[in-house]
Amino acid sequence: MAPPKEKKQKLSTSETISPSLSKMKKKKNKRKKRPPPISKVNVEKAMKKQNDVAMFLTEKVISAVAKNSNFVFSPASINAALTMVAASSKEEQLTSSILSFLRSYSMDELKAVFSEIATIVLADGSASSGPKISNAEEVREEVNAWASSHTNGLIKVILPPGSVTSETASIFGNAIYFKGTWEEKFPNHTPIKQVEVGVFRIPKFKIDFGFEASKAFNGLNLDSLSLNHKALVEIDEDGAEAAAVTVLRCCSGGRGFSSGRRIDFVADHPFLFMIREDKTGTVLFVGQIFDPSKSASA
Repeated sequence: MAPPKEKKQKLSTSETISPSLSKMKKKKNKRKKRPPPISKVNVEKAMKKQNDVAMFLTEKVISAVAKNSNFVFSPASINAALTMVAASSKEEQLTSSILSFLRSYSMDELKAVFSEIATIVLADGSASSGPKISNAEEVREEVNAWASSHTNGLIKVILPPGSVTSETASIFGNAIYFKGTWEEKFPNHTPIKQVEVGVFRIPKFKIDFGFEASKAFNGLNLDSLSLNHKALVEIDEDGAEAAAVTVLRCCSGGRGFSSGRRIDFVADHPFLFMIREDKTGTVLFVGQIFDPSKSASA
């Protein structure tokens, strides 16, 4: 697909909500000597590793919850949610499991990747603390309202009834919103890519897909986390619009034509697609079109 001419991306980072005011006592942390920041080269290498993680997650999602069906999800959103948990967790085993899952050598590396994604890939890169509400149902409604407002109304419900209880200690959430237009609108079918494209045809489609990570990531030592993820993408003659929300509950380069041959791209059979940010190479969305006449919803 062609690179979009304009794109708007949003991430609200470090949105943390606690359903119990009694659990919000703050403790003064002793100042620790911070290690020197990892080099820019190492950050770039670490970010490339996250694309490998994105493909690994895609394989897991397809095999666990999206066999022979349309689906879409955001690896970047899931990565951000897990990073927030690892950065704030006092459980060494949980932090170690997340580092292993995201193939990072240290928390410093993971934080550096997250900082790069938040400040370059996404428009709203500042951390902000969420509201503190004492009633569990109010928390659920607040999170759903927050998700809707940060995805331009595309994702209205991320937490179903009963998903937040008095046992929920904290909630971490992030949201991504993307909108872009084609370099050349249909029916020309000849957008500019890194190779010269001849015939270019893809179906119009709209997919919304949600799942619980416990079903998709079983056996990856993240059993103590309850992760809800939902994503939506719509592609038509004008361009692409996509959004994703991840909520995690914790309980006690240059372009141009190549010199290669001209290729046709006619999507007349099942295919995978990605929406990727150009500067960092971060994979924002991955999806599968198995049958464009159907809308996937989970």
